[in-house]
Amino acid sequence: MNLAAFIFLFLHEICSTAEQVAFKKAADRLEDHHLSNLRDILSFAWQTLKIPLVWLGFVLVAGGWVFWFALLTYVDLNVAILVDSLQYILIFAVSYFILKERIHWTRALGSAFVMLGVFLVLKG
Repeated sequence: MNLAAFIFLFLHEICSTAEQVAFKKAADRLEDHHLSNLRDILSFAWQTLKIPLVWLGFVLVAGGWVFWFALLTYVDLNVAILVDSLQYILIFAVSYFILKERIHWTRALGSAFVMLGVFLVLKG
């Protein structure tokens, strides 16, 4: 992977991670909903769309797509999709350090295996 590919990968990962944080923080502002009928679903959608963090998340999704498409001009999809697993590690770290979520040791071990897998993909 050349420098340009790494830059596009990095930007994609940052956008994707920030998008998930924005969506999580937006979801935390919503009340519990029982989506049992169309009216409840539409009400929930309307309440969701009134949260600015949701719109920030949408912008970050679009930015992530642009960087993803750019990355795909440099590397094969089978490499890009495996290296994209770094997003799991970033979200894991952000969940712990920023969102203050509890992390079970088995999830930490699984994340270590993901990092090992990405290393092996990049090495080969």
